[in-house]
Amino acid sequence: MTTQLEQIRDQQQETWDRFSPGWKKWDDLVISWIAPVRDALIDAARLRPSSHLLDVASGTGEPGLSAAALFPEGRVTITDLAPKMLKVAEEKAGRCRSSTAASTPSRRDSGSCSSRTCWGPRASSRASRGRARA
Repeated sequence: MTTQLEQIRDQQQETWDRFSPGWKKWDDLVISWIAPVRDALIDAARLRPSSHLLDVASGTGEPGLSAAALFPEGRVTITDLAPKMLKVAEEKAGRCRSSTAASTPSRRDSGSCSSRTCWGPRASSRASRGRARA
């Protein structure tokens, strides 16, 4: 028998997975809206070139993928409850030429989330254009 918290978790996972095609379709537009917040979060994190960043509840990968683009020597791990949202993030990482992505499958029985680990990109993405770092 599942607990109430497990039911809530499972319902949320199913909901976000069901909405993932819409997030994929409109991702560029949404990213343009949230860019100032994304940039402020990355700046506030005071990341260094070799930083390791954990992006919890990352959805389609922001701000983690943008941080990976800015700090190619660093390491970014993005997590989310919904594997299909992370699949969108993984596709985005491939488009911006992140070198490697590894996955940890979701295990509903343990309550763990899915994750993707991205190492710095081989080429700059749109997120890093025009942004200078000291």
